[in-house]
Amino acid sequence: MHGLNIGESESIILFKELGGDLLIMDEKKGRKVASSLDIKLTGTLGILLKAKQEGIIIELKPLLEKLIESNIRISHKLYKEILKSANEVF
Repeated sequence: MHGLNIGESESIILFKELGGDLLIMDEKKGRKVASSLDIKLTGTLGILLKAKQEGIIIELKPLLEKLIESNIRISHKLYKEILKSANEVF
């Protein structure tokens, strides 16, 4: 499916078959394809931000730092935007 890996392709197909409401996907290619199919998306950072907004987690910044330490790539711009959305200091 459009140059996606098997996991991304199967996630999109399963989502469509089951009629889901929200697909969680981080990979850029997969998100682009899913978006072109009018699938509502979020990613890891969106889940963490929602958890902060719902009071499930107290602070987002330490979790972002752990992700970065684990070699998860987060652009500097997105890092700042997420912290701003979470009302946390950069």
